[in-house]
Amino acid sequence: MALRMTITEDRDVVIVALAARIDSFAIEELYDGFEQVKKTGKRNIVLMMRDLESINSRGIATLISFFKWAKEEGKSVKLAQVPQNIMHLLSLLGIEKLTAIYDTLPEAIEGFEQDLAEDLPEDMPTMDEAAPRGRVSSPRRKSRTSLVLGGAALALLILLVLFFLLRGEKKGPEADLQPLLKRIGLLEERMAKLESRAKEPLQIQEKLEGLTRNLNERLSHLEKDINQIKEEAASAKKRTEVIQPAAPAPSAPARSQAKPGDARLHTVAPGENLFRIALRYNLTVEELRRLNNLRPDQSLRVGQKLIVARGD
Repeated sequence: MALRMTITEDRDVVIVALAARIDSFAIEELYDGFEQVKKTGKRNIVLMMRDLESINSRGIATLISFFKWAKEEGKSVKLAQVPQNIMHLLSLLGIEKLTAIYDTLPEAIEGFEQDLAEDLPEDMPTMDEAAPRGRVSSPRRKSRTSLVLGGAALALLILLVLFFLLRGEKKGPEADLQPLLKRIGLLEERMAKLESRAKEPLQIQEKLEGLTRNLNERLSHLEKDINQIKEEAASAKKRTEVIQPAAPAPSAPARSQAKPGDARLHTVAPGENLFRIALRYNLTVEELRRLNNLRPDQSLRVGQKLIVARGD
């Protein structure tokens, strides 16, 4: 499922809701969304990950780059409603050092107010305290003046300390970026192996389903062929059962009336040969050939007259 990124503004807070998956195909969309957040000019930013399913190493690197930009520009970024699987990954990478993570969106927004309260010096004099209240004696005016100057010096000192702390924090992400990326790479390799192992049963199941479909198709074709053969056999049986008129029996070959002193003759009928004719008249094939002066390679003709016995 493609990345869904929703950006809304609530007073001085920009809320970025991330949903679905952050993979290699969603990096460009994630980058464009962060650019849109930068253009709002808001100081406080909340990344809400309640509906985020997964994030790869390039997505985490893009997040770290966004945190780095926020530090450099004096922005504050917080995470809210992080799913358990992504929270485990971020904890392994030490993301808590770069940003705060809250269970709910209201808690994250309240965290900005707490940060603002912590940034204000506790002993900063108010306007009422600094304003003159009429004519007073010289020693009291000098004591108030010294208090104002002391408060201003203390505020300046606090600002200097915060400045150097922020400068030190700016170097932190840059120094920790390479180890984090190495950790991300190792974790991504492990996740890829786990995903490949998880996909193996699915691939086997898909192959079995494919084989089952092919087998069912072949069985269906065989069943159709068997039914067709049965139908053809049944129709052929019906055709053979139709009563046909019996063919007239072939008439016996006309026998010549043998006269005393004449040789007996036989007229060759269709389908007859020397063997059948010799067998009919109790002769051998050689005797039949000798009586009719036939060569071994000479064939018979229908209607040919053959001598089958000598006259007495």
